[in-house]
Amino acid sequence: MDGLKVDVLGPPRVTVDGAPLRVDTRKAVALLGILAVDGPRSRGSLAALLWPESDTSRARGALRRTLSVLTHALDGRGVVAEETVRFDTDAVTVDAAEVAGLLERVADHDETPEQRCDRCLADLKRTVELHRGELLEGFGLRDSTLFDDWRTERAEHVRRRLVGVFDLLTTTQLRRGVLDGALDGLERWLVIDPLNEEVHTRLMLLHAWRGERAEAVRRYRACVAVLDVELGVAPLARTTQVYQAILQGRVRPAVRSDATDPVVEAAEIAPVRSPARTPHPGRHEGWPLVGRDEVLDELAAVVTNGAVGARRLTVVTGEAGVGKTRLADALRQRLEAAGRPPAAARCFAGETGLAFGPFVDLLRQVIDRMPASRLTALPAATVKELHRLVPAHLANEPDPRVELAPLDSPGARAVFFAAIWDVLDAALADIPPGVVVLDELQAIDPSSIQLLGYGLHRLADRDLAVVLCLRAEDAPAELLALLDDPAVAGIAHRVDLPRLVPDDAAALVAAVVPDTDPSLAERLYAESEGLPLLLAEYLRLIVDGEVAVDDGGQGWLLPRGARELARSRLAGLSDTATQIASAAATFGRSFDLEVVRAASGRTATDVVDGIDELLARRLVRELRGDTSAPEYDFVHDKLRAAIYEGTSLARRRLLHGRIADALAPLVRRDAHRAGGAAAVAEHARLADRDDEAARWHAVAAEQARRLFANEEAYRHLEQAIALGHPDVWRLRLQLGEVATLLGHYPAALATFEAAAAGAVDDATLAMTELRIAGVYLRRGELALAGSHLTAARQLVDDGTPTTARIEADLGLLRLREGHLADAVAHAEQALALASDGGDVEGRAQALNLLGLVARHEGDPAAARDHLAASVQLAEGLADPAAYVAALNNLALATAEAGDVEGAVDLQQRAVERGARYGDRHREAALRNNLADLLHLAGRDDEALATLEGAVGLFASIDTATDPSPEIWKLVDW
Repeated sequence: MDGLKVDVLGPPRVTVDGAPLRVDTRKAVALLGILAVDGPRSRGSLAALLWPESDTSRARGALRRTLSVLTHALDGRGVVAEETVRFDTDAVTVDAAEVAGLLERVADHDETPEQRCDRCLADLKRTVELHRGELLEGFGLRDSTLFDDWRTERAEHVRRRLVGVFDLLTTTQLRRGVLDGALDGLERWLVIDPLNEEVHTRLMLLHAWRGERAEAVRRYRACVAVLDVELGVAPLARTTQVYQAILQGRVRPAVRSDATDPVVEAAEIAPVRSPARTPHPGRHEGWPLVGRDEVLDELAAVVTNGAVGARRLTVVTGEAGVGKTRLADALRQRLEAAGRPPAAARCFAGETGLAFGPFVDLLRQVIDRMPASRLTALPAATVKELHRLVPAHLANEPDPRVELAPLDSPGARAVFFAAIWDVLDAALADIPPGVVVLDELQAIDPSSIQLLGYGLHRLADRDLAVVLCLRAEDAPAELLALLDDPAVAGIAHRVDLPRLVPDDAAALVAAVVPDTDPSLAERLYAESEGLPLLLAEYLRLIVDGEVAVDDGGQGWLLPRGARELARSRLAGLSDTATQIASAAATFGRSFDLEVVRAASGRTATDVVDGIDELLARRLVRELRGDTSAPEYDFVHDKLRAAIYEGTSLARRRLLHGRIADALAPLVRRDAHRAGGAAAVAEHARLADRDDEAARWHAVAAEQARRLFANEEAYRHLEQAIALGHPDVWRLRLQLGEVATLLGHYPAALATFEAAAAGAVDDATLAMTELRIAGVYLRRGELALAGSHLTAARQLVDDGTPTTARIEADLGLLRLREGHLADAVAHAEQALALASDGGDVEGRAQALNLLGLVARHEGDPAAARDHLAASVQLAEGLADPAAYVAALNNLALATAEAGDVEGAVDLQQRAVERGARYGDRHREAALRNNLADLLHLAGRDDEALATLEGAVGLFASIDTATDPSPEIWKLVDW
């Protein structure tokens, strides 16, 4: 047909009037592919997808040029380029659209699968013919991982749809006895779905019906091989039974058209199902919460009306298995029954490298259930802040007119934290106070501690109540310090859960297993030692028939300990459920169907059946969340650990690799999806794919640094280097920078020296020498700082961007040594070099130095002029270091000029910014200076509190050795 023809079901093929389309940019073909698959798209979404590394204006400009090239090549036909870009459907033929039409016609035809008409069969065959391969097979864009991820996601959707077509087509052909046609369809199905045992089984039977017994046997052994290599498992029992039926000649020669399952009935076998169990009235849901009534009433009163001292924070502590999570669930159920559902999230061990992980889960929950009117009523700036963490959960694109400040710009981190708490407040505002529950808090990441601290210190200003559940003995020191902070401890209601007493155990046993001998409760209490987790699991063994209660007086054995008990709970699972459980346990936390299906290699039906069995056996539970994508979690980690330990090492490696492959494209679209880059890195490492793990650890470090989550960034950089990342110099430089911010100076120096040894040229070596000198300047070791600065200066010429900053640091060194004239000379040289090279940061640094010299010369007016100019230049820089330095020095100069209150205001701004940046040493100095200024202003109580914070920070610097006395003397820089 004449006109534009776009074929995307296979390698892309675009023709105009029968001739191939000639364009000089792959982006034009990519754009046509997007329209062919998704239909009309806005210009903004197309620009973001095709040019993700460019800012909005540049991306839109590139899109305009591409559309111009495309319009010219098409002679103005086929594509309508308005604010929404779309195909002119009258002038364009798209294979994906033809497939959609065919399948819609089949679906609308009211037939049973056994009675498909000839037209439906022809439509299904045509659908298969139109699929020449994978969606846009072999096509990608080197400069747009977002497009590649989009293609991967859409290709998987197309593949699943094609699997459904093959299933319907071959089932119909088998029922009609069209064996040759069914053979062709099954062979093609196997190419795109090689792990599907149903396909292998149908091929085995088809060859048996054709009298090709040897080929049927070969098919079974091919199935065994692919499952062993790809999944590390044996075929399901059902597949093996079909194979044995073929070997024994028990296969009927034909398929009845009325067979509900042609595979099963042809092989004369029964479906393999889980052993039937007799339901018990106390089984599964509805077990009473014993021994906790008073605590639950107390918690409900605190979070709903502040009955205990108007407190809005509740901290629940207790040992592992004592029932903190069960208590939190009971509180949630009570609140839901009262019409005030809380927002709840858990922290997970192994995810401390994911910055803000539990708050991402909270935001997803509240955004998904927030009324559209309330979501749209949020300020545009707040919505844009949310895009930092949960872009995939916000239906609307952020307002492009709202500029989102980098998290290192003045006040940005406070605005970011405030936005998150604002959304939680707004989402839970139906019946105030809204309730936020955070469980397993001992596994919280360092950045979430800061965000939590921000909210707890301001809880009195919000209609929110917060419940925290944790094992205090395993909690990080920073979290315990936050909870012991007088401002937080003063609003906290603390509950330490004890173990159950014998009467509680007896009440639970009587409720779950009524009419039994009282000695059962005594025995179970003795075995569990009053720990609710073990008591409940022992009862489940009895309820599920794994242990007989009455054994004729001979005594009965229970597994001892949580791990052995967990293993016994897994006995009797079907092969499918066991494989699904091992994939989920390898994932290591809450899981969804998509990831488990990809990891297990099983069909969607197998996964759903396996999950249903795990739910029925009370091994996993369904989490509340987005109903379109349900999530699940093991009922406790002991079960997950037992399943993981029971999985062979080879299968674990396979599963970790498959999970990494499944997560990677999801994480590229949403950095916090399923644990983020840190999760992909860890699964790749456990799959023995160190190169891939190193790359993902570097990505995780970059994400953490953007959020100033320095502790997480440090760990990821260490891992990336240890696993052999190829860009080792850059990562070592970053690791040294983060170590410097954290005050780990010995580690920073060792890392920078290693980077210097691996520098590839003079420019990279000069950058490294400059950073080594910076550490020695902080420690007050001026001679060493001078030697490294001199070495750096000799490596670069005047046209190199680093030169101005080297000159400025040389000037600072001379100032510290008392050589004011030399300091001025270096400052003026730095200013000239920075001005000539357009180096704004270098200019700010030079002006800051001139201001410092003026202060030391006793000229506060000149000092204030230079420093104010430095602050103005540095305020918009991505790196806040120069801004904080100039602001600190301006505050000191302002005080020396007699304006103490003005100095306090400036210093408070510097402290706020420095704290968000995470530079511990300089933050300590800023707080120390603020304390002095507050004392001068007569605000002694504030001064003392500020000084205490400064002393604690000073004491944490250089902890690998005895801190240098010079560290405590830092005032200006």
